Amino acid sequence: PKQRRLENLNGFLGRMWFKQPVVQIGFAVAMLCLGVFLGARRQSPEAKSSQELGVLREEVQNLSNLVTLSLLRQPSSSERLRGVSYGAMVKRPDEATLTALLYTLNYDQTPNVRLAAIDALAGFYDRDVVRLGLIESLAKQTSPPIQIALVNLFVELEEKQSLQTLGFLQGNEMFNPTVRRRAGWAIEQLQ
Repeated sequence: PKQRRLENLNGFLGRMWFKQPVVQIGFAVAMLCLGVFLGARRQSPEAKSSQELGVLREEVQNLSNLVTLSLLRQPSSSERLRGVSYGAMVKRPDEATLTALLYTLNYDQTPNVRLAAIDALAGFYDRDVVRLGLIESLAKQTSPPIQIALVNLFVELEEKQSLQTLGFLQGNEMFNPTVRRRAGWAIEQLQ
């Protein structure tokens, strides 16, 4: 019975299949082209999941920026401090987040929040908006601990563009003598 079934199957396939080799090759090539076409149109699961993962990462990034901005606008200084800390953890902050951190550094009433903003912004020092914003901020600051923290940051990062602002600090009698001495030390280190 097994032999008979095998003969019946071979007979059926023999009737269904083309007898000429040229037609067989043409049919095989047509099937190959159809397979390639359909395969190209349908994304592989890995490519699709990779795209979805990229979209999710982008959404998480946007959400992180929004949380940072929201926390920086809170009336409570502890919430603003939390916002600064959260902003430091964002891998790729957008322009609005960096601007909000610079605004916090320049105008927040709590010195601890401003000091935390310096630390957060130091992590993004490679961005021009941050580097220039920190240099401009030094001249705006009135708190000696904030000024000294900025001076130390410029020395640590070897920021030669800050020399003019440091010279202004050192030569201006209205600034704290300790800050003026620290600015002089920074100028020596950076030259």
